[in-house]
Amino acid sequence: MKKIFFLIVFTFLSILPAVASAEIDNPSEFKLHNPDGNKYEFVKNYLNSLNQLKDNAKRRQSAAAVSYDDFKDPRVVKTAIENLILDNTSLRVARNYILKYRVPENGLILKVVDLFTKSCDEQIAQNTQERELLEKYQGILLGDRMDEKFQGQFFEKMEALVLQRKESHKKMLEASVLAGKVLISAQTDKKGNFVYLGITKNEREKLLLKLDTFYERVYQGELREGQTFFQGSVATIREILEDKNLKTIK
Repeated sequence: MKKIFFLIVFTFLSILPAVASAEIDNPSEFKLHNPDGNKYEFVKNYLNSLNQLKDNAKRRQSAAAVSYDDFKDPRVVKTAIENLILDNTSLRVARNYILKYRVPENGLILKVVDLFTKSCDEQIAQNTQERELLEKYQGILLGDRMDEKFQGQFFEKMEALVLQRKESHKKMLEASVLAGKVLISAQTDKKGNFVYLGITKNEREKLLLKLDTFYERVYQGELREGQTFFQGSVATIREILEDKNLKTIK
């Protein structure tokens, strides 16, 4: 039975980690655009943003099994509409957590904020479009007068939104990869290598504790194929914080 995949479960594109790595290929540029200071507070609130979206990811996971036949039931459509309203509320809260960090002092943080907020805004717009489609579809079902032409257009438009969401989720993943890079200190060792985190040992422990809210196995370990974009967004930050080769500044 064909399914409508509301949840994007595509594996990562290999270019995303490479894009983030490019941020530190030029040491002088990295130091200029990612100076130490405010790193802990920013990443703490970035994780708060991701935590706001955890339930969204779970709802998408549950919705992934919804089939064409299931959508003949108005109750299924009603639940989907309610979930979209909840998703948009969470996206707005998540976006607002980090908007205040959109300042020029740290160019890398600015880039993270822009990518993340753009992803949230796009998903809010996509959810609004989907809700409008569902409400029209719901009206047809409740009126017991299914329009075969509209039904075909409905599923085509829903599938188009899936592809649009993939692009938005890619932006969020890239923002998270770069948020992990924000943690790296602008200080280098005698050889010019970036081997420090721009946070204290205590701050590192606090961020790791905050990551405990993402305790499920899918969020553990490093960025890897087979994760969803959201799971990878958490894993990539955990990977930096758990890297024993990176020492704290104090």
